[in-house]
Amino acid sequence: MNFEQTRKILDVLLKNKITPNLEGKHGIGKTEFIRQYAKENGYEIIEFRMGMCSDAGDLVGIPSIKQVEINGASDLSTVFATPDFFPRSGKYILFFDEWNRCQVKELYQAVFNLMLEGKMNQYSLPPESRLVLASNPGGTDMYDVFEFSDSAFHDRACKLVITPSAQEYLKHNKLKHSKSSILRFLEGYPDLIWANLDKADDKNPDYSGRTWTRLMEVESTNPDTSVLETIMMSMV
Repeated sequence: MNFEQTRKILDVLLKNKITPNLEGKHGIGKTEFIRQYAKENGYEIIEFRMGMCSDAGDLVGIPSIKQVEINGASDLSTVFATPDFFPRSGKYILFFDEWNRCQVKELYQAVFNLMLEGKMNQYSLPPESRLVLASNPGGTDMYDVFEFSDSAFHDRACKLVITPSAQEYLKHNKLKHSKSSILRFLEGYPDLIWANLDKADDKNPDYSGRTWTRLMEVESTNPDTSVLETIMMSMV
């Protein structure tokens, strides 16, 4: 499905507190789409990049000892200092990007508990806040992903496989790069926006829509033509 279709489905899923998992190849605009969706729908967004996590404490927090009162008696108890990014109030999208790029299994269990209970240790998500996941497709050599095969998780998340359209990409980039010669070129050759990633090699480079957008940003700084051409030849 394209992003416009995804937007309509996302409205229904979040209204019904169902966690969407946006699956798609890299560079198609999943992260930018969620940022824009959050802004349009009155959400603040908190981004958590799972692929950069190496320890469960990055998400669930660090344990500490606290003096508590149990049955009228003072005692010591272990509590978790949940990370400062975790929302205590307000309307947030807690966005777990690169959902299946993390190799720390405990992190998946923590996110799963957020989906089930809306809680991280002793802290609860604000009532109007929602979870959104984004992932890369598994089953290929293209991505180093963790195959999360828990049936209970798949029962509770809704996987949306995204294949963006060239028209959406061109329309979005016209807002920022209307005078770009690269954009005009792509309008004439829309099939070149995304490479055939399944056959990427030295002769068929692994580029994406994100690559072209970065080139437009370089072009907007008015570099020498020869410099821009050299950068383009290196990236696409």
